[in-house]
Amino acid sequence: MKHLFYSSIDRMALTQGRMEKILMASLLLNLAGFVSGPIISAVFSVGAASYGFQAIVDNVKLKKFDKTQEKYVQKKFVDDE
Repeated sequence: MKHLFYSSIDRMALTQGRMEKILMASLLLNLAGFVSGPIISAVFSVGAASYGFQAIVDNVKLKKFDKTQEKYVQKKFVDDE
C-alpha cells in the first residue's frame, strides 16, 4: 500500500510539472504576440518553445513512469489459474 501511495505522489508531481510548463509556454506565447518589438517577441517565442519542449519531455517521462508502474500491478491472484 505504501508503494502505491508514493507512486501516486510521484505521478502527481510529474503531471503538475508538465502542466506548469504548458502554462508558462502559453503565457510566453501570449506575451510574444502582445509586445510590439520584434526582438522581445522573438525572445518570448524562444522561451515558449523551450517550455513547450520541456513539457513534451515531461510527457514522455510520464508515459515511461506509467509503463513501469504497470509492471507491478497484479492482475490475477496467485492461486487463480
